[in-house]
Amino acid sequence: MPTTSIPTYRAALVPKGQDVLRINACRTKPGAIQGYAGELHRRQMRRALMRAEAGLRFPLREQDSACWFGFLEYPSFAVHCGQSEHRPINICKVERNTFGIMLSLLARTAVVFALTINAVNAAPLQKRADLEPVITTDFPDPSIIKVGNTWYAFASQSAFDYKDIKIQLATSTDFKTWTVTGKDALGSMAPWVKADGPAVWAPSVSQRQDGSFLLYYSAVTTTAGNGAYHCVGTATSDSVEGPYNSNSGEPFACPTDQGGALDASAFIDADGTNYALYKIDANAKGHGGVCGNTVEPIVKTPIMIQKVQADGTTKIGDPVELIHNTDRDGPLVEAPYMIRTGDGTYVLFFSSNCYTTADYDVSYATSESPTGPFAKTTTPLFVTGVAGTIGPGGASVASDGTSMALHGYESDSKVGSVRSMYVVSIAHQDQKVVLQQ
Repeated sequence: MPTTSIPTYRAALVPKGQDVLRINACRTKPGAIQGYAGELHRRQMRRALMRAEAGLRFPLREQDSACWFGFLEYPSFAVHCGQSEHRPINICKVERNTFGIMLSLLARTAVVFALTINAVNAAPLQKRADLEPVITTDFPDPSIIKVGNTWYAFASQSAFDYKDIKIQLATSTDFKTWTVTGKDALGSMAPWVKADGPAVWAPSVSQRQDGSFLLYYSAVTTTAGNGAYHCVGTATSDSVEGPYNSNSGEPFACPTDQGGALDASAFIDADGTNYALYKIDANAKGHGGVCGNTVEPIVKTPIMIQKVQADGTTKIGDPVELIHNTDRDGPLVEAPYMIRTGDGTYVLFFSSNCYTTADYDVSYATSESPTGPFAKTTTPLFVTGVAGTIGPGGASVASDGTSMALHGYESDSKVGSVRSMYVVSIAHQDQKVVLQQ
């Protein structure tokens, strides 16, 4: 998709901590000045420029304070910002600035400098091809698994399409063309589930060592919360398509004193050790605001990992916290999925911000151990504007470590309503996750 430069756009590169650089940008709108900000690692910029690439592109998020530019720290790099013609998503590019190199000699003797780079003459930016939805009906929180030559995708109960189906099912033979079957993959539910309004969310299917299939699902509990709390349940089936029937009268994870739990998924390590990941849904007990947790005091929504036996349901020891939400994550972190790369790096994918907004994203953290500590990347894999997506999130990664499914909004007018499914291939480079063309 072509992009255009914005004559009134100004941007600057300034430091933020030892390893992170910040891009501050602002542009004049009728009657107002709108600010944007973005972050990237110094290593990312250095590698891109050393390889003589066209520049390092990344999205910006709206932020009122971004029109403050700070000191002249990196005058040898220029920041050019452009805007999509399809929707107002701002993309910036960092590249070498010959004029700025001369300025750097003067900067050494100055006490304070402010730098603004006018992008009037910035070259149009080249944008990655937009992803197209493979399922256009409401298919949120997709989980994918390949069995034989067929791909299967499971999704949350919809409030818009197929409303009576608790867990949606779609299939594909090429990962590109998908068919929603109209079948309900969930059979009998556990006795703790609110039968007349279960709101079944975030299903995740994995194959066990005995060839059977395990389903983690989240549903409203009758044990606490008056319909506001979800807990994680398990169900099994001899067929990947189900129906999956509850195999326990007790929830797998249900800390109702903390708001419940949801978004469980399985991870099997290279040595065969089994784990389950889930989110403690503490924002269900938050103090209000977006997703119930933007009013102070902000509560933590930890992502946990639980070692389990090969059946995926029998716990071994206590759960361990991997990450939790910080200021940059907004009200929550959720939707955990874990893979192990070929070099032994553990990658924890998760979403942050609120799923009903365009701020939702897909990010990741890395570690040398499945139980942490994990370091979050400063640059999410998906935010609004990346590959044409809007509010991307709820991603899952197949056991091959490269096939990903996620949901997003097809247009700005659908934000907060129907979430379509998208698929993409990912790769791992130098402990970074990148999108494949």
